Amino acid sequence: MVRVDKNYLIIGGSTKCGTTSLYNYFCDHPEICRSIHKETRYFWGDEYKLPVRKLKMDNTDSFDKLFSGCQPDQFLLEATPDYLYSKRSAEAIRETLKGNVFIIFILRNPIDRLKSWYRHSILHGLIPSDSVFEDYISMQIPEPEAGTPQYLRAMEQGLYSKYLSHWYRIFGGGSVMVHYFENLLDEPQKVCGNICEQLGISDNYFVDYEFRPHNVSYGVKSHYVNNLFRGLQRRSRPLLSKLNPQVRDSIKWVGRNVESIYTVLNQSNERLITEDISDERRVSLMQFYGPELQKLRELTGVSPPWPEYGFHEA
Repeated sequence: MVRVDKNYLIIGGSTKCGTTSLYNYFCDHPEICRSIHKETRYFWGDEYKLPVRKLKMDNTDSFDKLFSGCQPDQFLLEATPDYLYSKRSAEAIRETLKGNVFIIFILRNPIDRLKSWYRHSILHGLIPSDSVFEDYISMQIPEPEAGTPQYLRAMEQGLYSKYLSHWYRIFGGGSVMVHYFENLLDEPQKVCGNICEQLGISDNYFVDYEFRPHNVSYGVKSHYVNNLFRGLQRRSRPLLSKLNPQVRDSIKWVGRNVESIYTVLNQSNERLITEDISDERRVSLMQFYGPELQKLRELTGVSPPWPEYGFHEA
């Protein structure tokens, strides 16, 4: 039987926009109960292949089982930043979750986001380690197809309004929250407070909270070692979901400490990204992303905090 008295908070996008940080900020809020994994991908519509399989089950009760030890009045928090790019995900969430559902999207200056995807692609061995930013732009697929890998969709997926509009049609403005990475970075307490206000929960938890970014890209000394370490992390996630909460939390605590040690040992201080691009390429990017400023203003009613000089508005 479908439960109708649940509260759900889903962080639906976008990738490389601070969703891991936001998820971690809210994880231990007393009125929030987090999922066993940040990215369950439960509602993912399989528009393109993701590196980790989704925790797919058949009904709402099964989705609720991805949470442990929750109180009836808590919001169930899950974060899968690829949801933004899936119409099927929006429809599945609407059809499956019958309680109070809020969707948060974090957006970022699309050119800065593209640079972040470039860093990520080098870090994870998706592109040659000697690739410069302009090389990565040249690899991008402006009109990706079903088989196009995620890292080659990065430029096109910066056209947020193209995807966001469907979520507004499905859920309406009252359930969709749009915030910006730049504001989350500069004023995290204010952003979290605004989210709390819309959810109707207390923001006192964040008064003395120590905000720090999560999942920041960095250079590595050995890409081979990094690929082995990240691969081990990906393969372990499905196994963790089968453990009882106490054991799972203990293993995650150990894992976080191991990752901190690994980062210190394998992190490189060398400059990871070469941002120099030709004037022609820069103009091309401005033209490609230019209309987004106006489209997002019209869709959300709020102007993105991105420099006007970085775009050529339609």
